[in-house]
Amino acid sequence: MTTHKKIESIQMLKHEASEEEYIECFIMLRYNIRSSKIISFHDKPISFYEDKDIFVVLNLIDGSEEELSTKELEESNIGEAIRKGCFWMDVEIEPLSLLDKYKSLDVKMDMTEIIEFANRTKQLTQLLEILEEVNSRSENTGSISTIYKDFAPYSMGFTRINIKDNNVVMKGGIIYHGAHDGYGSGDAPTFSVTLDKTDGWSIHT
Repeated sequence: MTTHKKIESIQMLKHEASEEEYIECFIMLRYNIRSSKIISFHDKPISFYEDKDIFVVLNLIDGSEEELSTKELEESNIGEAIRKGCFWMDVEIEPLSLLDKYKSLDVKMDMTEIIEFANRTKQLTQLLEILEEVNSRSENTGSISTIYKDFAPYSMGFTRINIKDNNVVMKGGIIYHGAHDGYGSGDAPTFSVTLDKTDGWSIHT
């Protein structure tokens, strides 16, 4: 699955775009328009440059190629995009690896479909924030939350169990709302209500 990582600095770009591993990246422009590029970084002299630290940039919009020193890259639209926080690289990840950090979740279902759906609809951050909230509440109460498949599309149920006495503390759902259920109006297929129109996941208890 392809997701995105923000390039925070020129140094980070050097680390990611090594001579052996070029990266596919983009400047995020207005209206979600992307200016896509392929970049590699060379710490030895290449071409007619005698200096080290050369970035080779292939601009996919027109196929043009540039060889830029660190200073030239800092002064380019790439450097400007990094400073403004709108320069991103594509990264390939295993969908289920995103769940590794949630130590208080016991996932009993295959989350691949939900994660890939969230990534396609640009709602992955929101999904992970919801899972983090369930995880944090479990940690703070000395509990484990078991996650299992719900009957509603792209939704999950959870049961929070106290670690010490194994008693059930709470049951609830992480329900996906959108146009298909009137944005949480209580209609099928979720039969769940939200106080405000919701496009994404919501915790119900």
